[in-house]
Amino acid sequence: MRINAAPKFVRSKANCVTPYNLTIGYLSNIYGRSISKQGLVISGAISYAIDTVNSNASLLGGHRLNLIYNETYGETLWSTKAMLDQWRKNVTAFFGPEDSCSVEATIAASLNLPMISYKCSDSKVSNKQFYSTFARTIPQDTQVVNSLIALLQYYKWVKFSVIYLNTPQNREVVDTLLKKVPSKKMHINSKRSFEDTLYCCEQAKSCCNNPFAKIVEETYTRTRVWVFFGPKKDLREFMRTLNMRHILDYGEHIVVYIDFESYSLVESRQYISTMDMPESEKKAGLEASRSLLVIVSSPPQEDYSQFEDKVREYNSRQPFSFPSP
Repeated sequence: MRINAAPKFVRSKANCVTPYNLTIGYLSNIYGRSISKQGLVISGAISYAIDTVNSNASLLGGHRLNLIYNETYGETLWSTKAMLDQWRKNVTAFFGPEDSCSVEATIAASLNLPMISYKCSDSKVSNKQFYSTFARTIPQDTQVVNSLIALLQYYKWVKFSVIYLNTPQNREVVDTLLKKVPSKKMHINSKRSFEDTLYCCEQAKSCCNNPFAKIVEETYTRTRVWVFFGPKKDLREFMRTLNMRHILDYGEHIVVYIDFESYSLVESRQYISTMDMPESEKKAGLEASRSLLVIVSSPPQEDYSQFEDKVREYNSRQPFSFPSP
């Protein structure tokens, strides 16, 4: 990665380095429309990290890190505007954004400033010759295709249908899957997408309805295996639709769900039900889960819960001041 030269620290007559502030620019999605909005969950981590560095004089030799942050709403135009605002304030590096990031990574490269994304999974930014100052802490989403194919091959499931929420992220993963399937002697029976029903209803669009009854009707006669890309709430609705049609009664059908979020044992129940569901729906979700396989990321280390507690603590502090759950 190519980055700007280190700042020239000013030395006093006593040959001591004058403390120098380095400003970090954080690009978050807290109030946007996207479903994940990881800024609500993990923003305290950057404050915690900065405090940890600043409290250890041996790391920066008395110099300090400062944090500024801007909301991106998960939108490229807002994100690029935030970057330029932070650049005018002489940031040393950008942390984020969490959604699409190819445009932002291009700007960072043109400014010769490092950008470290904690959530962006665009595959194109892996081109280090062009996106020369970009790095990320998670792999690109398309890598999950290899795990999915390995699972299907293990069970000798060579024919399947694909259901996905219509987002740029999911379209890229599905396109990658479509390209790899022929060489593996596999076949996709059906491919169906659906829209974000909450957004459709907010905008009073025609897609403001449950899409899964139609999708199941169109695909179930030629499908034993469905591969599902989308939020957990939509997975639950899809499983409920299959269960209501009694398609899962005999154990002859399976749904493979790909979860791109960090795995949490506590949150894993959300594949099946939520706490506020009626008991009858929880029971139906549990029954349907017998026909569900989930591909998740590797679980975090055992002491990760301590880090999560710290992040929650810093979430409630300035500059974020999120209410405690």
